[in-house]
Amino acid sequence: MKRWLRVFGWLAVIGCTLFAIVMPVLAIVHALFPWAPAVEHEQLAGQYLLCVGYSKCQSVQRNCEHRYYVLFPSVFVNPRIVAVTQTQNGDVFVFESGFALWFLLLTYGAVCFVAYRFGFRRLRAIRKPPEDVGD
Repeated sequence: MKRWLRVFGWLAVIGCTLFAIVMPVLAIVHALFPWAPAVEHEQLAGQYLLCVGYSKCQSVQRNCEHRYYVLFPSVFVNPRIVAVTQTQNGDVFVFESGFALWFLLLTYGAVCFVAYRFGFRRLRAIRKPPEDVGD
C-alpha cells in the first residue's frame, strides 16, 4: 500500500509540474501565432488576449474549437475568462465567466505549490551530497 501511495505522489508531482509548465507555454505560443477568430472579433477589440486554455471537440455531427482568454487591461475592471468558440461552419461565439477566472487562479496556485513543495524540494534533497562526518 505504501508503494502505491509513493507512486501516486510522484505522478501527482509530475502532473502538477507539467501543468505549471504548459500554461505559460500556451500563452507564449498564442502570442506568437494568434488565433484569427478571436483577434478579429469586435467584442475583443482593443484588448490583449492572454490564452489560458484550448480545447477541440470532434464528432460525426459537429466540429468546434474553443480558446479561453484573460483580457488585459479589462481584467482589472471586470475579472473574467472569455471563451471563444468557432463552429465548423465558421460561426464565432463568445462566452464570459467570472467564476472560471477565480477557479483557474486557485487551481494554478495549488498546482505550483504542489510542484514546488513536494517535487523540487524533494529532488533537491535527493541530489544533495551527504555531509562529511569527522574522522
